[in-house]
Amino acid sequence: YRQRDYENAGLKTLPSSRGVAAARREIAIYLVVQVAVSFAPVLLGVTGIPYLATAAVLGALVLAQGLTGDGSTKWARNVFLASIVYLPLLFAVMVLDGRA
Repeated sequence: YRQRDYENAGLKTLPSSRGVAAARREIAIYLVVQVAVSFAPVLLGVTGIPYLATAAVLGALVLAQGLTGDGSTKWARNVFLASIVYLPLLFAVMVLDGRA
């Protein structure tokens, strides 16, 4: 969401080098993989139902944020903010629910 700032500084980003559509596709792919992998601790027996429920709800929210939208600066900023909230909350619940 800071594409112009990066361009002015001479830094290459995916949207500036390959376009916004390519960046959106990669965001979608990585979000789907990230949410899918977030269920691994449950499958490995490291966490239980509280973590599973949290991962499902947070995963649905972050996917909804990332997979919908028009690729605008506002959308990019919201995806960025959602990711900042998503991972720390997920890790906090993992620590609280950890069985190891």
